[in-house]
Amino acid sequence: MKRILLLCVTMLTALQLMAGEPISLKDITNGAFATKRISGVNPLKGTSEYAQISSDGRQVVKYSFKTGSSTGVIFDLADAKGEQLKSFDDYQISSDGSRLLLQTNTNRIYRRSFTANFYLYDVKTKQLKKLSKDGSEQIPTFSPDGRQIAYVHQNNIYITDGESVKQVTTDGEFNKVINGLPDWVNEEEFGFNNALAWSADSKTLSWIRYDESEVKSYTLQFYKGSHPAYDMFDIYPGDYSYKYPKAGEANSKVSAWSYNLSDGAVRKYDLPLAADGYIPRIKSTFDANRIILYTMNRHQDELNLYAANPLTGTCKLLIKESVPKYVKEEAMEGISIMKDYILVPSDRDGYMHLYLYNKDGKLLRQIDKGNYDVTEIYGYDEKTGNTYFQAAARKPMQREIYVADKSGKLTCLSARAGWNVASFSGDYKYFLNTWSDSNHPYVFA
Repeated sequence: MKRILLLCVTMLTALQLMAGEPISLKDITNGAFATKRISGVNPLKGTSEYAQISSDGRQVVKYSFKTGSSTGVIFDLADAKGEQLKSFDDYQISSDGSRLLLQTNTNRIYRRSFTANFYLYDVKTKQLKKLSKDGSEQIPTFSPDGRQIAYVHQNNIYITDGESVKQVTTDGEFNKVINGLPDWVNEEEFGFNNALAWSADSKTLSWIRYDESEVKSYTLQFYKGSHPAYDMFDIYPGDYSYKYPKAGEANSKVSAWSYNLSDGAVRKYDLPLAADGYIPRIKSTFDANRIILYTMNRHQDELNLYAANPLTGTCKLLIKESVPKYVKEEAMEGISIMKDYILVPSDRDGYMHLYLYNKDGKLLRQIDKGNYDVTEIYGYDEKTGNTYFQAAARKPMQREIYVADKSGKLTCLSARAGWNVASFSGDYKYFLNTWSDSNHPYVFA
């Protein structure tokens, strides 16, 4: 009730401030009345700094978690040679920091999927060039050594080093076969948009293939609209048909594959999977001969993690997660694959808690216990054994930030009761806390 009253008071105040001025739909949709927040905080791995795009969309700037002050500029369009851009929408940094990918002209498809024109920037030479001549790429993904980028274009996978381009798959076709990208139902049900995984030595690339040729289609009508306006639909609407499996109908047939950059060999993984099963994730590891493949049954009450060898296609079961109802998508998303450990969220005892396994799938210990749910996982520090997470431990309508040490001792890191959300530095020494409650807007500290 307090939140509703606060919202009403806020709206009335806005109306009073705008006395005589009508409120338009555009004002609402473009964020004129939205709460101001700190966004785009990208923690830099192993440091106490984070990166953020400048307000004019022309720089990537470093900031200190400790002071909040700028510590340098990672990238500046004014210094780039070659291609000229006015601004960019997003960016990626290679693991060695030698290259950046800049995302422009982003076009949304579904909730998480999009195409964009990407540009590759070399930090040493300051050269900026198109990732490919065709543009409209999806999910460009740096190899661990930073020398290669895999991406998807029109449902096929390509690999480039910035100069030459190698086409890995050729069977991709709209509404038939998708390589390296989830189809609509997998993207929506399992909350991801990237089905590519590099090996740790950057010598193999693995992906999930979706054969949706037997999935039934659903058709939507397109109208002219505005922002942007589609003039071709001014008088008559157009149609958009896509593969949409309704409940009980056939889903895509999924399989996992690998490609060897050395000899061009393509291999299918020997993955145990029912005909109507899912492969809801594919993950890289720190071992060159291992990636992790997740499988799930159609009922979604059993999740399996397999160690898969990209050179042989063999798969070994590591962890089987089985719950009475269904495995939650947020629990699956929260699984962390580390160098020596695997952290798994599970509500197997009735509450969502964290369980630590070694890399071979042996359960080592339960991280936390109690009559509450862990609601977000921030990370596990392999150096100290500390686990950082958010939980609703005190009241279901609150969120606190916690650290659990390797002996199981739990410490609350958030000072005020209410709703706390954290963004931790890459070295876990600092975090940005976003706090609010029913009587206060967002406070950042």
